[in-house]
Amino acid sequence: MKLRNILPLVGAALLLAPTLRAADAQAATSRDGASGKATSGALHVAVIVHSKNPISEISLAELRQYFALEKRFWPNRSRVALYMRPSKTKEQKVLLETIYEKSSRHLKKYWKRMVFMGDIPGEPSYAGTTKAAVDRVRRKKGGMSVIMGTKAPKGVKVLAIRLKKSGKALRPGDAGYPLVYKPKPAKK
Repeated sequence: MKLRNILPLVGAALLLAPTLRAADAQAATSRDGASGKATSGALHVAVIVHSKNPISEISLAELRQYFALEKRFWPNRSRVALYMRPSKTKEQKVLLETIYEKSSRHLKKYWKRMVFMGDIPGEPSYAGTTKAAVDRVRRKKGGMSVIMGTKAPKGVKVLAIRLKKSGKALRPGDAGYPLVYKPKPAKK
C-alpha cells in the first residue's frame, strides 16, 4: 500500500481518537459505588480491622500512625498486626500515596530502620491476595489491612475515615472518601 493511501486512514484515526477517549471517560464516570467504584471511575480502598476492634471510625492522621506502627496497640490493648499488600497492587499504591507518602523503596527502608532501632520486632507481614488479607485480619484480634471495595467481608469491619475539616466520617463509596485508586489516563 502506498503512503498517500495510508495518510487518509491515519488522519481519520487521529480525528476519532479524542472521541473514543471521551467515550471511555463517559463509561468510567457512569459506574456506581456498589463494588468499590466511585462515580468518577476511581476505585475505593477499604481499611479492614477485626470485627471486635472497638474503633469504627478514625481520622486520617490516626490511620497514618497505625499504618506506620507509631501506634502499636488498639484501645482494647490488642497489638496492631499490620498485613501489607504487595507493592504492585492498587491497594498498596493508594497506601503509598495517601498514607505513607513514600515510594515502595523508601517504605522498605523505613521498616528496616524501625527494626534496626528496636522500635518494632520485625517488618509487617504481607497478604498477597484479598482473601489472604481478610483471613488474616479475621483470625488476629489486632489485625488490620486494606482491600478494594466498599463492603466488609464476613468477620471483619471497614473503618470510616473522619475528615479533618468537616469532622464527617466517610465510608468507601461516599463522595470525598480519601483512599481512592485513580487509574492513570491512557497514553495518547
